[in-house]
Amino acid sequence: MSKPKYEFIIEAVHRENGRVAWVRGYRRRFVHYSDREILSRGELIRWLVEGKAVAVGQRRPLMGNDFDIQDEVVLLFREGKPWLGTASNPQGERELEGVPEV
Repeated sequence: MSKPKYEFIIEAVHRENGRVAWVRGYRRRFVHYSDREILSRGELIRWLVEGKAVAVGQRRPLMGNDFDIQDEVVLLFREGKPWLGTASNPQGERELEGVPEV
């Protein structure tokens, strides 16, 4: 079994004023993923600064550790402030544009 590529897979996001407040998803634990967890904006940014891979995706029903990955999360800086985007749409109107909301 190969090691999973992503440290955290985001399934939904909660925004306040167009910016991410927290995300809900799955954290990698060795070769398996956890149950749903909440990750704060600050912790998510810290992970991205450390170089950890984060993606947006959905768990496949009844398939355990299998996910349908839609996109990768990237950290940008707008006017000196951190901005969360996706690889396919880094300059969206809102952070993590296209990710389902909670």
